[in-house]
Amino acid sequence: MACAKMKMTVLGRYSPYPPPGGACSGYLVQHRGCTLMLDCGNGCVAAMQDHIDFSELNWVILSHLHPDHISDLFILRYALSLGPYETHPAEVAVFAPGQPAEEFSRLQYEQVLVAEEISVSDCLSLGPFAVTFAAGQHGKTPSLAVRVETDRGTLVYTGDTALCQPVERLARDADLLLSEATHLTAPHEQQRRHMTAAEAGMLAERAQVSRLLLTHIWPHHNEEQLVRAAQGSTEAPVRMAREGQQYLI
Repeated sequence: MACAKMKMTVLGRYSPYPPPGGACSGYLVQHRGCTLMLDCGNGCVAAMQDHIDFSELNWVILSHLHPDHISDLFILRYALSLGPYETHPAEVAVFAPGQPAEEFSRLQYEQVLVAEEISVSDCLSLGPFAVTFAAGQHGKTPSLAVRVETDRGTLVYTGDTALCQPVERLARDADLLLSEATHLTAPHEQQRRHMTAAEAGMLAERAQVSRLLLTHIWPHHNEEQLVRAAQGSTEAPVRMAREGQQYLI
């Protein structure tokens, strides 16, 4: 019997703050009974409960340590240690860049969350997931793009980054590219820490990915314009990430 496909669920897609009923960056990746969470922005813990029990969470990877990507981790630790469930994971490993050091030091929580520093050279084997990284370009804050591979497919998540070659190499031939599309128009050169939607399309085209999913959007942006801008730069199908939606990979 063929193996089930990897599944990615969007918990949150906004930055730098969510609109009413929305959430900032957070994604569940599931395969063969294991669950990996990519980022844990504000609103993600509430959204997670529509899809899994807290006890089903195995690992968390944080692309970088900005609040809109990690703030609900400090709520997740309470859910894991004090929630109304008889069974909890003994510990959940949280993998993250080690800088800023003060932020990294806050990730550890008793025996529930165990913080482990990662860098661009690391390769993680987490159950059915093989995880590798590339350095994003996000100003002074270290940010990692994440490639998750299984025996059924490949997901690449850009995290926060300007368009850059290391992320392009990491995304090569991915089945699904989950890319930030923060801007409609290019910001001032000194503020280039994010991609425009058109650049997300360029990334998809250069990396020859099969599908492009846009995320990390400002609440006030027109989503149709973002999709059109990205689609104008690539032949790969482009969609806007939808909170609560599940994507098979």
